[in-house]
Amino acid sequence: MRNPPVRSAPFQNTSIPSDQCHFESYAQNCCNHACLSKGGYIMSDEYGKSVRIIRENRNLSLSQLSDGIVSKSTLDKFELGDSSISFENLLPLLQRLRVSLSEFLYRVNEHSTSSVTQTLQKASRAYSRKDVLSLKRQLSELVNEKILEPKNLPFHRLDIIAVKAALGMLQNVPLPKEDVDFAVSYFLTQNEWFHYDLAILQFLPPFLTSDILTQLVDTLFKNIPTFFHSCPTSR
Repeated sequence: MRNPPVRSAPFQNTSIPSDQCHFESYAQNCCNHACLSKGGYIMSDEYGKSVRIIRENRNLSLSQLSDGIVSKSTLDKFELGDSSISFENLLPLLQRLRVSLSEFLYRVNEHSTSSVTQTLQKASRAYSRKDVLSLKRQLSELVNEKILEPKNLPFHRLDIIAVKAALGMLQNVPLPKEDVDFAVSYFLTQNEWFHYDLAILQFLPPFLTSDILTQLVDTLFKNIPTFFHSCPTSR
């Protein structure tokens, strides 16, 4: 096992997919998970917040955006998260903002804080600041955390491994072999990879041999969620 070089930051993929077909498929996947219920009404606060951010960025007033679509007060309450809005009213609002549905759903998905990756985002920020004390504190909290999920699930240990890896990169300390083997075994047994998996993987390359890294990269391209592979350009 080679000692890990200190890197400037873990790899983070925050760009919108460049291929239009992939972009639309990604947005469709987001739409499948959108908080739409009760007859097609937008129920999530994040949608209203995103509309407000885009409206203010466009320098449009509440009256300018809402005119002829919904009442000014309805739009105001929606942006504040105090009320819902119908999906059929959201679409003309986006049209007036000159933002496509796919762009909007991508923004909502990327800018909402997800508890699934919150631990890893925290570790990534601490790593970027080279904040060893914060990472040590986070690692201690994770190790001593009371686990509510079944103990045979891999995710809590993967979170711990990711924080250990962030510390290891800053302190030039190898990741224990049993942790590397556990993480590699997890990735090689996944049929699909999601944001959580990529968030874990970003911390691991310095601790992997070139053969293992190549194997994981090959697996990554095979196991990106299937909605990517439904596009004609990806076949």
